[in-house]
Amino acid sequence: MKQNPNSARLKGIALALLLLCLCLVLAACYVPPDDTSSGSQNVSGNNAVHFDTVQPTASPSPVPTATPTPEPMVTPTQGTTGGYSTWTDPNATAGSGTDSGWQTVVTNPPIQDVTPRPATPTPTATPAPTTLRRGSSGDDVRNLQQRLKALGYYDGAVDGSYGAGTEAAVKAFQSRNGLAADGKAGEKTQALLYSTNAVAATATPRVTATPRITATPRPTSTPRTNIYLQSGSSGDNVRKLQNKLIELGYLGGTATGRYSGATIYAVKAFQRRNGLYDDGKAGPQTLEKLYSGSAKKASQMAATVGEALYEGESGDAVRAMQRRLKELGYLSGSVDGSYGPKTTEAVRNFQQSNGLTPSGSATTQTLELLYSDDAMPFGEGYVPADAPYVSASSEALAQGQSGDDVAAMQRRLQELGYYTGPITGEYDAATATAVMAFQTSRNIDADGAAGPETLNAMYDDDYTVTYTALREGDSGQKVRTLQQALYELGYYTGGVDGRYGSGTTDAVVAFQTRNGIPVTGYADEGTLEVLYSSNAVEAPSPTGSYVTLRPGDSGEDVWEMKDILLQLGYSPSDNSLYDTQTEEAVKAFQRRNGLTVDGIAGPATLKRLYSADAIAAE
Repeated sequence: MKQNPNSARLKGIALALLLLCLCLVLAACYVPPDDTSSGSQNVSGNNAVHFDTVQPTASPSPVPTATPTPEPMVTPTQGTTGGYSTWTDPNATAGSGTDSGWQTVVTNPPIQDVTPRPATPTPTATPAPTTLRRGSSGDDVRNLQQRLKALGYYDGAVDGSYGAGTEAAVKAFQSRNGLAADGKAGEKTQALLYSTNAVAATATPRVTATPRITATPRPTSTPRTNIYLQSGSSGDNVRKLQNKLIELGYLGGTATGRYSGATIYAVKAFQRRNGLYDDGKAGPQTLEKLYSGSAKKASQMAATVGEALYEGESGDAVRAMQRRLKELGYLSGSVDGSYGPKTTEAVRNFQQSNGLTPSGSATTQTLELLYSDDAMPFGEGYVPADAPYVSASSEALAQGQSGDDVAAMQRRLQELGYYTGPITGEYDAATATAVMAFQTSRNIDADGAAGPETLNAMYDDDYTVTYTALREGDSGQKVRTLQQALYELGYYTGGVDGRYGSGTTDAVVAFQTRNGIPVTGYADEGTLEVLYSSNAVEAPSPTGSYVTLRPGDSGEDVWEMKDILLQLGYSPSDNSLYDTQTEEAVKAFQRRNGLTVDGIAGPATLKRLYSADAIAAE
């Protein structure tokens, strides 16, 4: 069938119109390219795909697009790189150089959620720390343990459990930092513990527990040789000297710490045997030789100190006494070391001639006088026939007199501990003072004159010693005697006027403190008994002449300082070394007395320590 030409023409026109409409539709779907002049352009590979900027506030209406040619299904993996979202084909081969592992980079960073900043809380007052004690637990205890460990007080586990180890560490911290060592971590303890003022356990490195360290023996102080020891000296240096003489065989008995007759006699024997000048004084040259390895031992004992001898005894001490009695002309028999009747008679004769009670027993006082330079040879000394007892009609001895009676009285006062001067037979001021001290102790009117009542009491071994207590406000001869005794010992600097005022009270307080007597400020019986005895300790050096004592020092000065610290309730160590424990005691004293807390006992610290104003420990 032949087609109509007009019909074919109409079909062509319709097809052209259809194509035109299709072009118009395609033209309406055209999207212009990104403006690269005002924004960043991110391209991945050669086939870059561009996206319009997405506004965060509005969702754009979808734009109709032509249906793309179907591609294989790819599940993208989303990640984040440098603030940009990326999608990577998991099937792509890394580094292949193909587009199969395409990565699309978004031109704009993703929108991030902004979390509002929390409001600053209003500050509140910090509550006082809870008191931690044995049995407590938790983070507060753990922090406590950690701090104690950092300061060197605690070496246990930081486990938050307040046990015995933690309690002991707290006590150690409290003790070293001047707090009451009760083992409880209260507000004051915690405040100091966590502060910059907390004192660490030790300035030296701590010793680990493993391997176990054998305890080092306590160091012994080296004897001083740059000093002079002589008659009247006393203390630790004398005790060391006596012990060395005992070790070398020159001296027998027990060290007393008092440099008197027997010690002097033994020192002379040592000096003679070692080629030194035998003056009985232990100066630097004698002490250097005594403590050296070249000191010669004694061939025989020279004297006995600190022990009495009685009939029936035997040995080197008796033999030494017999030699001295023979030397003075009292013993005519052999020196056999046996204390028999002849030796007893010789001792009795010596005592009678030298103003001692003729008992025949060699008391410590008898031996000290026997070996001294004051011992009177046989025939020279004489005790009056009416001694030791004196009739009421006998004439009194008084200051200004002299003679054998006075010498005998001086020896008796010396034996009783009231007189420490030389036996001169001269009734001088020192003798009168000793008589007054004796009279005061016996409740006899203390006029310093030795009348029948005084002499009978003086020579009566069975006389009961009684003392009348004195206190501020009292006056009279007994107070004058008290002041004189305090003056001679270096405690009282006022006038001896017989009035018990504040100055006398201060002197009594200082004496009591120094001598380990309860500090009351009034002279009770116990105070007077020590004051008038030969055991009274003298006052320390005057102000300005103190020697600074430091950790590591040792010797008699350290001993004396420790004695006073102990009496005041502080806790130094029990040796002559200025060790860590003593340093802590000094610091505690300084802290309590308002001094610079450095642990060094300088003039200011020692002046305060030895004064009547020293404040005892709590």
